Amino acid sequence: MAAFPPALLGEPTARDQLLLSGYLNPGGSLGALVIRCREGNLMLVKEVVFFTPYPFAVGQKIRITAGPRRGDWEVIDLSEQKVTLRCPVSQRQFTWDRFCYLSETRGNQQWPQT
Repeated sequence: MAAFPPALLGEPTARDQLLLSGYLNPGGSLGALVIRCREGNLMLVKEVVFFTPYPFAVGQKIRITAGPRRGDWEVIDLSEQKVTLRCPVSQRQFTWDRFCYLSETRGNQQWPQT
């Protein structure tokens, strides 16, 4: 870490440490590698993609856009672990483990989460 300037009075702040470590740009904006102080500890912060199980509802019309199950389906039965879908064309029904997830990308997230 770079030395603190002699004119700096008192203990360096977290912002001073980030600036002198090259993680914070002189204007105060965050650099490419971002760290954040929490309870005195420094943590790596990254862009993280969150996957949340999709909350199916019986009667929903869904369209799976990719993969071996792609196509239009109707949700006809649900359990905590399984979803039963019916093809609206062939009327064939399939029961699978729940497999659909909503995804969301968030910036400035602690990763890995401890």
